[in-house]
Amino acid sequence: PYTTLFRSRDVFVDEIVIDDPEKFIQDKFKGKEVSYEKTVLEDGTIIFDIVTSQIKQRYSFTEI
Repeated sequence: PYTTLFRSRDVFVDEIVIDDPEKFIQDKFKGKEVSYEKTVLEDGTIIFDIVTSQIKQRYSFTEI
């Protein structure tokens, strides 16, 4: 399972438990024009930098 902190141009923090961060991102933005870049840090944190509707967002997932 992973937890995530949601961030966008305003800062929002939510903690959720999921099994597949990339599927979560794909499902969340399904049907929308979106591009994203995935980065995996040395500590295992997965970061998605997302652009949709000309708004940049960052989702950070940390394995628990």
